[in-house]
Amino acid sequence: MAKKILIMGIHDAMGGVEQVIYDYISRINNDNLEFAFASMHDKIVYQDEYEKMGCRMYKLPNVKKNPVGYVRTLMKIIKREKTDILHYNMLSAANILPLIIAKLAGCQRIAAHSHNTGTVGLHKYILHYINRILIPLFATHFFICSDQAGRFMFGRRNRSVLIRNAVDVKKFSYDPNARKKIRAELKIDGDTPLIGHVGRFAEAKNHPFLIEIFSRIAQKHKTAKMLLVGVGHMETEIRRLADKYGLADRVVFYGISPRIQDLYSAMDVFVLPSFFEGLSMVGTEAQSSGLFVIASDTISKQMDIVGQVKWRSLKDSPEIWAETALECAAMRKTGDMSQAIGKAGYDIDIEVKRLEQLYVDM
Repeated sequence: MAKKILIMGIHDAMGGVEQVIYDYISRINNDNLEFAFASMHDKIVYQDEYEKMGCRMYKLPNVKKNPVGYVRTLMKIIKREKTDILHYNMLSAANILPLIIAKLAGCQRIAAHSHNTGTVGLHKYILHYINRILIPLFATHFFICSDQAGRFMFGRRNRSVLIRNAVDVKKFSYDPNARKKIRAELKIDGDTPLIGHVGRFAEAKNHPFLIEIFSRIAQKHKTAKMLLVGVGHMETEIRRLADKYGLADRVVFYGISPRIQDLYSAMDVFVLPSFFEGLSMVGTEAQSSGLFVIASDTISKQMDIVGQVKWRSLKDSPEIWAETALECAAMRKTGDMSQAIGKAGYDIDIEVKRLEQLYVDM
């Protein structure tokens, strides 16, 4: 009989969690594993693709507007599905209801998966540090994307299992043809430094500081441009900030793209000044494309997979970040990094076998 796995914590907007879970689940080909998803959103990221795979989708009531309905519906789903494993993807411990409900519904294997190293807002912060003490009462397994993400969610628990934020290393390898194509599309010549960033326009990604950094780069290099890939609720604010610094014609707001790998090839350096990250998938993707990553030292050091990450403090001046970015842009690698990334344990085609076996063994 197939083992039934219910996945939660997937949202309606693209993020690192949504991408890494899809990359894993879409590659699992095991008739003994059946997947279902439960969410409060009308439609989660990659829902059409999951449904084509035969995954069932369940809509939950909004927990804030109808907490009783949320509890009843999720409990009914777990019991009706005869769920063997609940896999709950967590950015913080502010909401551990799925773990509690799964325990009360009789689910024997409950995995709490930490994908983050911080949270925004005093309310969530307080709830997180209260609830994380309770997680071991309900979860039976503890997944982490990095050691730092494990400490944030579970303290110094030593029973955690590392599920790497692996990527399709061949897909994200440097492509000279894609570089020419994208740069032609953006009207950027081959000698112009292109500073890149991929991420939601949200507080944690620290876009205001990113614009400050680029303002210093723009002063040092008169033709340099910045490529911002993503969408989010802070985009309008960041556009205004770019205008304020006189950078409207030098910062490209690209939106989202189904060919993100081509955009990496067009970049010369990747800047990631996040306040916190579990283990940045975009940082791994950028390294796969041969880019150096200038990253805040608040991010897990495990992101430095092949020695292409330069760490900087958020207390450092934008000037220091700018100098580092331009230095690394001049050292951009154009060879195939896939083998090195794979050897370091971040090849999704290899790592998916580990997760598949973990599900089987649980």
